[in-house]
Order: sequence, then structure tokens, then C-alpha cells
Amino acid sequence: MEEYVPCKPYVTSTIFLNSRSQVYSYGVYTFGLLQAERYNQQIERAVETLSQFYTYYPECRHLATKSRMYRNIILDAHLIIYRIKPTIAGIKAGRDELYEKAVELILK
Repeated sequence: MEEYVPCKPYVTSTIFLNSRSQVYSYGVYTFGLLQAERYNQQIERAVETLSQFYTYYPECRHLATKSRMYRNIILDAHLIIYRIKPTIAGIKAGRDELYEKAVELILK
């Protein structure tokens, strides 16, 4: 029987958004608009699944911790590293940045 994993909101960092933009620009310049769009959609799909399947991806061996909070998504040529943080019940989203972030994303 499968174990229930609660949904968590994900928050993208400005580093992730800037990196994603740079990856897209490089893709357009190197491979053309169509391939850059496809790769950008692949990144988007991987990130969108994190709210429900954040434990699906393996622990990041480059940032190993006891709590296994750092995980990674391996794409064709890039590595997305994200961090799982426990959410605090009773805190409204957007009130405090530390409590709001359930999953941070960095694209390297």
C-alpha cells in the first residue's frame, strides 16, 4: 500500500527564475526557438509536479544532510536542486518568507 504524501506549495527563487531565463536564451541562440521552448516546457513540467511528488526525486548527493531535505531533478543538460522544508501550521502564506517557502528551486 502506498504511503500518503501531503501536498506542499512550492516557491521559486529569483536565482531559479534568472537561471531559467538564461537557459532559455542560450537554447534559442544555440538550438533554435522550437528546441528552447520544448526544454523550457520540460523544466516547467518538472517543477509543477513538485507540489505533490516532492519525495519522488532522489536525495542530492552533492548536498547530503541527515534530514534528506535537498533533492535533485536531473534533466538533459541541467540539474535542478530543491529543498524540502516543513510547513508551519497556522501561518498565513506570504507573512514570513521563512515559513512561506516549502520548496526552493535552484537551476544549475
